[in-house]
Amino acid sequence: MISQLVFSNIRLTRHCLQTRPAESPTRRNEEPRVKRTQQLRSHCPAFMYTYISIHAFGSGWLVAMQHPNFETRHPLQTDEQQETGFDPLQNFNKNRSRGSLDSSSLSQSQSTFLSYRKEWDDLFLNSNYLARIRQAGINGRLRSSRFRSVCWKLYLEVLPEDKGQWINQTKELRAKYEKIKEMPSRSFSDSCRLPVEQSLWNKFFQDKELKGMVKQDVFRTFPEIRYFQDEDVRTKLTDILFCYARENEQLLYKQGMHELLAPIVFVLHCDHQAFQHASETASPSEEMKCLLNPEYLEHDA
Repeated sequence: MISQLVFSNIRLTRHCLQTRPAESPTRRNEEPRVKRTQQLRSHCPAFMYTYISIHAFGSGWLVAMQHPNFETRHPLQTDEQQETGFDPLQNFNKNRSRGSLDSSSLSQSQSTFLSYRKEWDDLFLNSNYLARIRQAGINGRLRSSRFRSVCWKLYLEVLPEDKGQWINQTKELRAKYEKIKEMPSRSFSDSCRLPVEQSLWNKFFQDKELKGMVKQDVFRTFPEIRYFQDEDVRTKLTDILFCYARENEQLLYKQGMHELLAPIVFVLHCDHQAFQHASETASPSEEMKCLLNPEYLEHDA
């Protein structure tokens, strides 16, 4: 869901860059990287939200392009601007090392949910909430948010601005992905009437080769992060990229797509973990239950 829009925006960005007026290579190399980023953003609006979407967590992991000094803060974030929430990568490693959730007191758990609910309300209950979260994303103040994946969907217009449509839109998109994933192959009788290059067997071997190439890249995805070594996670990454390639035959799969998809899947996972933790002592809203349902991580990514 999110990755499809990110890949599409990158294609649009590349098209815009190819149509830019020619400039001197020497002058281009002399420009600071951040200045060039700002010029690209002004030239192609799609670049801005793609850049925001794939800027990774507080560890300084930036997939699109790194800050010139490789600092851990967002390149547009000033020293005075503060973030709220938690570092998802640090939280994931901490939870893995200690096993299950802390056996904290009931009052502590209730406080966790109140904090969780307050963050949701602060982000999405204001009348001009969309403009606010866009600016927060540009300034790098959502890297530790527990609802970062929801913000990404709004940036990329996966979710409409009208919050009353969120649940129905999410269900429709998940059903669409499920249909794509379970798309049956052509029958043998159909394949006999097709030219050789479009036959069932030819398609079968093409799909097998495509899936093998995707798996090879997925296996090498961020080996320093334990989460991506999990076999179930690798299967999800492979299925998402394979479905995208099969639905977009002109683009297919390009090397590096797995590195764009990986932070999307990881942040969704972290948002799901935060949701489950906060839901232990109180009942979340229907929107939270739908948008942050861990069973649909693959569909939402």
